[in-house]
Amino acid sequence: MSIFRHIPSIIFGLVVTITAAYANPQKQPQPVDPDWRMLPSMVNCSKIVLIEELTSKYGEQPFAKGQSTIPIPGGSFQGEMRMYIDPQDGSFTTLIMINDEVGCIVMLGQEFVPWIENKNSL
Repeated sequence: MSIFRHIPSIIFGLVVTITAAYANPQKQPQPVDPDWRMLPSMVNCSKIVLIEELTSKYGEQPFAKGQSTIPIPGGSFQGEMRMYIDPQDGSFTTLIMINDEVGCIVMLGQEFVPWIENKNSL
């Protein structure tokens, strides 16, 4: 019977929590230019050793690296970009490094090929 005396407190707590959530909605970052849109996305992060085991399993080899920036809530994150490609089937993985030991997979794909619009020029 003692659990029932806590029900009003639990209901009050839920009402306060729900009211606070609706009263203070989190604003999504908006692009400066209205012609641009923000694409909400999630990235998976793990130890680089595990990511490289996965890329190796799919026949992907290190292809390119460079410094990159990705937008995050409240600003941006800069880190080393790494790209792995399977030259046989065109699968690829692109990631951004959080530090020397952890990377985040930003993009996975297939059918990676050079983009050549005009074959007479480079």
